[in-house]
Amino acid sequence: MTTQTEISVIVKGLIKTYGSLIAIDGINLTVRKSECLGIVGPNGAGKTTFFQCLMGLVKIQNGSIHLFGKKTVKEGKILSMLRDIRSKIGYVPDFLEIYPFLTSEEYIHFLGKLFGLTQEQLLTRTNYLMKTFELEPYTDVLVKKLSRGNRQKLLLSTAFIHQPQMLLLDEPFTGLDVSVRRKAKNVITEFVTIGIPELGITNPGTVIVSSHILSDIQDLCTRVGIINSGSLVWEGTINDVKKGIKGNNALETLVLELWGRE
Repeated sequence: MTTQTEISVIVKGLIKTYGSLIAIDGINLTVRKSECLGIVGPNGAGKTTFFQCLMGLVKIQNGSIHLFGKKTVKEGKILSMLRDIRSKIGYVPDFLEIYPFLTSEEYIHFLGKLFGLTQEQLLTRTNYLMKTFELEPYTDVLVKKLSRGNRQKLLLSTAFIHQPQMLLLDEPFTGLDVSVRRKAKNVITEFVTIGIPELGITNPGTVIVSSHILSDIQDLCTRVGIINSGSLVWEGTINDVKKGIKGNNALETLVLELWGRE
């Protein structure tokens, strides 16, 4: 039986609307610690809105959210507790305009200082992250001159700088080449299994990740939730998917079947 201390996220009856458009329609979901949950859905299904609700970035009409055992949304009202909880989360949004006139290294240092890191911590973690995400050739390059892929690498690296306990990654692999995508998946897998000692993360964390690259979700995640028209239409383990559908593209087949029915 799963105890409260083993759960990172509980979402109950979450509803988010934009006028007459229902973006999130009564989602219920539980995510355990040391788990990597993949969120899959077509464009406009509500994936990005779901991440924004977890972070308290949009007004919520109804439902409740618990993060790390603390209630952050009650009956649609975002509680002040969420301010403290956010510091435990590494968030990579689907799209973010970042400061164009900082270099890659300056941008990582800037965010690290916002989280109160010492100079020694900044140097150690920045060196590790820039090497891991192949940003070393762009140390002194201004953000505005980075390609889309290199900006994405920079955003991914900053999600780890403050020793988060949970990662919320909305389409994190967009624009990444094969080499960096593999490294990113390895780092995420390490994060949910043993932590990342090089960054001072000594305990396994929780990951919720969305991606249109279904092979990555199938390789990376232990569980998957499929969203369509704002509703969670299927949820289960990757093993459940593979048992029900044979072949290397089991998740893709299931997704297409569900979207077809919906």
